[in-house]
Amino acid sequence: MKKQLTIWLCFIMFGLSAHVIAQSNPLPEGLPPSRISFKVNNKTVYIPYWRNLAIGTRRTNITNAIIAFHGVNQYGKSVYDNLRSAAISEGQLNNSLIVSPIMMELDHMNYHNLDKNTYAYWTRRWKFGDLSQNSNRVSSFTVIDKIVEILLRNNPNLKTLTITGFSAGGQMINRYAAGSRASIPSNVKVQYVSYAPSIYLYPDSRRRISGSENRFRTPSTNCSNYNKYEFGINGNLNSYMRATGATAIKRNLTNRTVYQMIGERDTGTRYLDVRCGAKLQGDNRYQRARIYTNYVRRYYMRNDNKKLLVARGYGHSAGAYKARNVRKVFFASSRRSKAFDVHEFDKETSTNEITVYPNPASNRLHLSGDSKNTSYSIFNPQGKMVRKGINNAPEITIEDLQPGMYFIQIKTDTFTTQKTFIKN
Repeated sequence: MKKQLTIWLCFIMFGLSAHVIAQSNPLPEGLPPSRISFKVNNKTVYIPYWRNLAIGTRRTNITNAIIAFHGVNQYGKSVYDNLRSAAISEGQLNNSLIVSPIMMELDHMNYHNLDKNTYAYWTRRWKFGDLSQNSNRVSSFTVIDKIVEILLRNNPNLKTLTITGFSAGGQMINRYAAGSRASIPSNVKVQYVSYAPSIYLYPDSRRRISGSENRFRTPSTNCSNYNKYEFGINGNLNSYMRATGATAIKRNLTNRTVYQMIGERDTGTRYLDVRCGAKLQGDNRYQRARIYTNYVRRYYMRNDNKKLLVARGYGHSAGAYKARNVRKVFFASSRRSKAFDVHEFDKETSTNEITVYPNPASNRLHLSGDSKNTSYSIFNPQGKMVRKGINNAPEITIEDLQPGMYFIQIKTDTFTTQKTFIKN
């Protein structure tokens, strides 16, 4: 009996020890030396952040500011470093202020021995704007509001403000763009760049029709929560989004400049949200970005303020902020470069609807819509034609093509369009 009791006590002590270890992990890139501080409910809140310049100092030379959020693993320094490199490449570092806040979680608080009464920390639902777990509860969206307020107060000549996030941070900014209540003067250009989120916020019940990237309707589905927050806004809104309200969320999404950003090679499924509500949005991040762009351009766009920014040559990586065709969005200069790959999306939302599916494809490629008797040409990423023909058959054979990304140009008597597809 004593032997059994000893064994059980060992198991219990090992379990407690393992729990303590699991709840005490360092930030992967270390604790930033700088702190953002602001008042909420008459109490000071601290947020660690990476930066090129201190956010609380008044400056008259800053015309461009960027607030950038990390993914779920808190690699905020990597996000900051890549944006700083992009600023240097565009010759814009001297007039730019770049900040990358860290959304702390309990294990980081424990490891770095931070005061839980003053530092805000969250569960991983910080990416949806939920309240922090410290005694002074604060929404992660309120944190962005406060940072915006500080930037505007201390940089009187600010012209452009970009709020961006990568991966989980991209989920955060996709929703913040629709729900934000920050007060920003009209002379400051504000743009939201949601980079590579796993899921998007759809403000109505429509989702893409299976096999299509540009046709939408309310689905017949057994997925009961597909239109509730965080997939939609029909229920389960957190306190911040409830205060904004569904009507304002739709109006904000329509009026604000919101870019979807994605790496052209981000077609894998590692760490991809595969809940039923997520699957209705597409098969991978690259496809979900394309579909969502088509959706918001059709139903929630004003003055061409919704676009897809494709980072050529990149997969799921914060390094895409340095891509040559991306940098101009964040650091405008006199140099000319092609910033947006959006021509194919403009075509897709026209009356000439031809959809390429499945995408990615293994052996056969189909063209839906009015696509019979049309000619097609397939090009590899280097621009070399690898296949051409007339689409009289219901499918195009691609099984002999090497895996990778391809472009298919489709011509009819009345229009020409180009699509992108992935060969598995």
